[in-house]
Amino acid sequence: MALVKICGLRELEHLRSATEAGADLLGIVFVENVRRQLAPDAARDLVAKFRLSRGSIPSIVGLFANQSIDHVNQIAADVNLDLVQLCGNEEPPFWAQLKRPFIQMIHIPDAIVGDKQERMRILQGAEERLEQIKVAKGLAILDRSSKAQPGGTGKSFDWTLARDLRLLGHTFLLAGGLTPENVGTAIRTAHPDGVDTSSGVETNGVKDSVRIRAFAKNARAHFSE
Repeated sequence: MALVKICGLRELEHLRSATEAGADLLGIVFVENVRRQLAPDAARDLVAKFRLSRGSIPSIVGLFANQSIDHVNQIAADVNLDLVQLCGNEEPPFWAQLKRPFIQMIHIPDAIVGDKQERMRILQGAEERLEQIKVAKGLAILDRSSKAQPGGTGKSFDWTLARDLRLLGHTFLLAGGLTPENVGTAIRTAHPDGVDTSSGVETNGVKDSVRIRAFAKNARAHFSE
């Protein structure tokens, strides 16, 4: 089954809204100096309260970027995370030391329209990373590259690049600028194994339960086609 991930969650209400909407993965950000960052103590309390919910609950994912392995493993244990998502330039030796299953973000730049060599270079680089992640038994997320922050920018990349990677037999989740309004087009174009959103389900920079539900509903509808 294709996965739906809602990221950048900071409030119990929104964790519950995403769960009720049928999300599979819920992301909490521990990347330093980004807007959605949550302190470890606050995250521990939030997750503890959430785990008291009745019925099955989605997996909790902690997001990190270029932070030490000891730091990542310690927060994963303290907060009781199910998985860690790495949004930086982490490599196989780092993955091998993780105490939790991992997701690795692959940053995809925009190809210049008509530049076949640049497009091929981007695809080859992404393929190398996808193969590394597969060998390490991780899960990949494709997101748009940005100098401002590692993901969560609300900007998409050329989804036909993801489509070509899919046609080459690779598996991945798709992120970057996904919203309730465009997630169907993204799924039809790229045929990913799941979708991930954060800013796309916000209103004025705050998570919006209505948009969370709409995103999950629209994603599920198009995955079932």
